[in-house]
Amino acid sequence: MKDIYQCIVCGLFVEENNHCSSPCRKIMSGRQRLLLSKFLSLILRHKPKEFNIQLSSDGFVNILNVVDVASKYYRWVTPKHIEAIAFLDSRERFEIINGMVRAKYGHSIPVNIKYPEALNVQVLYHGTSEENLKNILEEGVKPRQRLYVHLTSSIEDAWINARRKGKPVVLVIDAEGMIKNKFKIFKASRNIYLTKFIPSIYIIKVLRISSYSSIYV
Repeated sequence: MKDIYQCIVCGLFVEENNHCSSPCRKIMSGRQRLLLSKFLSLILRHKPKEFNIQLSSDGFVNILNVVDVASKYYRWVTPKHIEAIAFLDSRERFEIINGMVRAKYGHSIPVNIKYPEALNVQVLYHGTSEENLKNILEEGVKPRQRLYVHLTSSIEDAWINARRKGKPVVLVIDAEGMIKNKFKIFKASRNIYLTKFIPSIYIIKVLRISSYSSIYV
């Protein structure tokens, strides 16, 4: 991950060492950013109780509580570091409102987040592995340990997700058909969509890619 800087003129968090025609102050290395991002996902999406974190019903917790816990493992953590990660996260995984922070999606624990319904999408993508494909084509896509199946409008993001899971494949999903047939799809962020289940009949294509090529086959 890229280092994070803060502009000394306007205060904006950026990934370049120059902003407003001035050098920026580095606040986090790429490694620190990765470690803290993973830690935030752990305590906000999956295991808050193990760290004595009490989430609200919609997933929020005071950012200072998160800092208290995170600083036991990473002594350098301040609210500014969490704010910077949330602000610059291209997948918009975290949200900060009035000093409270939450994961916007990806939970394996019960939370009640109200997402807007997506009503005008045609095609979405889901990254998975070749090893899962047989079961998926027979049984559909299930959320497994998560509350929802994750979809994306970005085929590039789908490939990134697929590569984390083994030999990558990307499923092309007929989102328009699902919506017409009363399957609810929710929009969690700019590119991320959520649904409870994808029947296999809505998988309209399977894309495969070699490990070192950008050509779909």
